[in-house]
Amino acid sequence: MNLEDQIRNLTALVDRQNKQIEWLRNRVNDLEKENKELRVRLNQDSHNSSKPPSSDSIFRKSERPSRKNKNKRKPGGQSGHKGNKMTKFAIADFKQDHQLECCPCCQSKDIEVVKMLCKQVLDIPIPKIEVTEHQLYEYQCQKCGQQIRNPLANELKQEVQYGPNIKSLVIYLSVYQLIPYKRLTELIEVMCGHKISQGSISNFNKELSVKLTSFMAQLKTVFTNPDQVIHVDETGCMVSKVLHWMHVYSTKTKTLLQGHNKRGKQAMDHIGILDKAQGTVIHDRFCSYNSYNQLAHGLCNAHLIRELKSIEENQQLKWSTDIKKLLLRAKDFKDNNQLSKARAKRLQDKYEALLREQRPYYQKIEKQLKGKQSKRGRTKRSTDHNLFNALWKYRTQILKFMYNANVPFDNNQAERDLRMLKVKMKVSNQFKTDTWMNVHATIRSFISTAQKQNRNIIDCILQVHQNPVFASQLGV
Repeated sequence: MNLEDQIRNLTALVDRQNKQIEWLRNRVNDLEKENKELRVRLNQDSHNSSKPPSSDSIFRKSERPSRKNKNKRKPGGQSGHKGNKMTKFAIADFKQDHQLECCPCCQSKDIEVVKMLCKQVLDIPIPKIEVTEHQLYEYQCQKCGQQIRNPLANELKQEVQYGPNIKSLVIYLSVYQLIPYKRLTELIEVMCGHKISQGSISNFNKELSVKLTSFMAQLKTVFTNPDQVIHVDETGCMVSKVLHWMHVYSTKTKTLLQGHNKRGKQAMDHIGILDKAQGTVIHDRFCSYNSYNQLAHGLCNAHLIRELKSIEENQQLKWSTDIKKLLLRAKDFKDNNQLSKARAKRLQDKYEALLREQRPYYQKIEKQLKGKQSKRGRTKRSTDHNLFNALWKYRTQILKFMYNANVPFDNNQAERDLRMLKVKMKVSNQFKTDTWMNVHATIRSFISTAQKQNRNIIDCILQVHQNPVFASQLGV
């Protein structure tokens, strides 16, 4: 092999090695980028993302800084604490007289009462099933020959059936306390000595949901009133192994839950609230809500705070820290009734100034991405880039809480109203059918509304059994 052939071979080898080195360099960059994304995802929990607290590791929870005061006070009531000691009842249900017949020391019967102490003991009676036999008579009019039945026969259709008290208790334990049907039958048997079937529990829930039909219709009209601030959200739930969505519409005094097999606008239009509403809707930046242009919109800043924390912890970007502090500062001002219009305007100017400082940087990245963008699909941006765009685009919705006293800082109201559904899914895993999903949603809507209005839940369920019109009064 002559020298020229050797040089040619070596040159080709160097070219191949350069290509291989370039490929390896690109591969390392891709792996580093992927590793960074996975580490960010690994470091996410409920405090810096939308993940629920129940998903947090027990080790991660133990590492959180304690919220308790660090003054080393002993647990329990402190010196000078007033306390919550129970007071005596004016009227006792039962009285027991405890008198001694003789002196316990010398056995003398010559003893005299010099003082009497009254002590009260609170307890509950042992529950038991009470059976009431109704004797219904049928008559025949001797004049016209008409057969006459007692009207009560229309309610007492079975020879033996359950009354409203036990129905109300079982529904409360099933839907509110989320006790599974099998365990609930065991509980009733232990408490009352009577085994109730799981089918009966299902029938109780279905019967009540039918009686609450007018209540649900009344709620929908209330949410469409002008100047109403509505909290909305949605969360996934399983129905017969298929993903469905539970939608919530709520205020401080009312809750409406309704399930659907879709999450977006199709489901919202089918429910029929947002397309008729005229007030302000508070949500978490889900794009389907913004399609209702007749509504004023306010965003949940708690979601934004968690996203800003994630960027602050994983990418150490100063602007995210500054925006987070500004939003929390505005919240403190509002909570303490110190957020004047002038102060709100200064905070908004500062908010926009912080974002304007970063705009050239992200505009430069945007131009680079457009040059690399493929024909299909959306442009893939980094997490901080997406959040920056949202903070700028929706700044009016984000800062609405500063200018409207009725608009809250966050959407926690809707999240609280959905939280027990997640517990239900942990207990029961899924609903068997769409019907049972909405039976649960209807009863839960009524219970949550009654609870917000400081009503006795079992008593409200009992009143609906006796008079379904009562439910509509809570929905007004």
